[in-house]
Amino acid sequence: MKKKFVIPLIALLFIGLAFSSGCIGESEAKEAPKGMFAGGSNGLVLSFMPGLPPDEVFENTKFTIGVKLENKGEHKVPEGVEVKIGGIPTGEDGFDLNQSAQSTKKELTGKTLVEEEVISGGFEIFNFPAESPTYPGDTEVTIIASSCFPYESLGVATVCLKDDLFTQATGAPEVCKVSGEKETYSRGAPIKVTKIKEIPMGEHRLGFKINIENTGDGQVYLPRTGCKGSDINKVSVKSVKIRDIVFSCSTKTITLVDGEGTVFCDKELPEDIGEYEDILKVILEYNYRTQATQKLNVLNVPYGESETSTENATEGEGAGAEQGTGS
Repeated sequence: MKKKFVIPLIALLFIGLAFSSGCIGESEAKEAPKGMFAGGSNGLVLSFMPGLPPDEVFENTKFTIGVKLENKGEHKVPEGVEVKIGGIPTGEDGFDLNQSAQSTKKELTGKTLVEEEVISGGFEIFNFPAESPTYPGDTEVTIIASSCFPYESLGVATVCLKDDLFTQATGAPEVCKVSGEKETYSRGAPIKVTKIKEIPMGEHRLGFKINIENTGDGQVYLPRTGCKGSDINKVSVKSVKIRDIVFSCSTKTITLVDGEGTVFCDKELPEDIGEYEDILKVILEYNYRTQATQKLNVLNVPYGESETSTENATEGEGAGAEQGTGS
């Protein structure tokens, strides 16, 4: 007799943790059970440090642009991620930047969930020395900090495996239902697996329709491409599997339209697989581009006022020198 057994759902979800290098968490439509993924819709996030730059500077004045890059998702990112400063004119008549790009010098770990407490991910802070140019009048500019980084997403669902995938159509007793949408949970990342639908394709052939979505505020690109324009809105399917059962997909590259995409994956199952529930694990990989902006007002110093200020400053320095000499 062929064996039939049931593994409790919550136990299966924890089993999934052992080989997903993360904890199970929220999807877009449903909040995950406690103690699973930390959740969220971010990867690496850029922000400007308070007062760096200040709200306004005078022309021909040195100042610092301070930027923080923090991992607010659950996938760790290796060192070497570049942060660039742009949006402002540079060169002979523009802002003087000693360097417009810097790279991380350490791995940025993802955030984790420990006893229902979310532990923040790793971060790195960058300082960009700069000097403002001369403008004919007060001028407001927008400084843009941007970064292109590699990231991965993990989506999981409890699915049904059977010797005969058409059993439920006969009305015979069953341990689980093969067809239909499954509760789907995604690890914290900007690209989410939002829906998994199980579809019997034959007596022993099982298929899955997988929906994904860009839930972050940046742009997604194919992995290992440096965020090139021709590769925008494309996500690579790294793997779709149930333990050691690897599914073949209709495409390795999912193209997103209006932030959403779909892929279909299937597999011929062994005839004696039994009947039970297990975890389907979907891993996606991609590059993601994010940015942050900060306004800066460059205050013009009229020529006459500048000259007067210089003369007054010189006289003040002379008076100070005389006072110092007489003391």
